[in-house]
Amino acid sequence: MPTQPDPPLFYRLHVFCCTNTRPQGHPRGCCTEKGSEKLRNYMKVRAKELGIADTRINAAGCLDRCELGPTMVIYPEGVWYSYRDTADIDEILETHLKGGGRVARLFETPVLRAPQDEVHLLMARSDFPHPEERRNGASRRMHSGNPILVER
Repeated sequence: MPTQPDPPLFYRLHVFCCTNTRPQGHPRGCCTEKGSEKLRNYMKVRAKELGIADTRINAAGCLDRCELGPTMVIYPEGVWYSYRDTADIDEILETHLKGGGRVARLFETPVLRAPQDEVHLLMARSDFPHPEERRNGASRRMHSGNPILVER
C-alpha cells in the first residue's frame, strides 16, 4: 500500500530546553535549579538577534536527564546537549543552529542505571565531572572506554 509523505515541517529546527522543577534536595536534581529557565530565555533572545530563522526554542517538561542538566534536545536530528552557561548557548547557536555543525564537547549520551545506590552517567564533556558534581561526592571512572560519573 502506498504511504503518504510526511507533511512539511513547521520549523527547520525545534529546540526543547528542560525547565522542569523538582522538590529541593531531590536526589536527581532538576534543570531549573541549574539555571535552565534563564538560559532558555537567553537562547530565545540571542537566536532572534542572530537572525536564526525557522527555529522554535521551547521550554519542556522533564526530559529525564536530570543528573546531566540543564539539558536540551534539538530536532529533527535528535541531538542532546548538556550546557552550563551563556557561552555554551552561544556555541550551540552559532555552531549547530546557524552553521549546521555539532558541539561535540556538550553532547549527552544515554543514561545507564546501575543497581542499588549508583547512577552511571555516560558523558562526552571535556570538563567532566563538573565542579558541582565533585562537591556532591561524585567521582570519575572509565566504563567501556567512556567516562562515567558515579554519584552516591
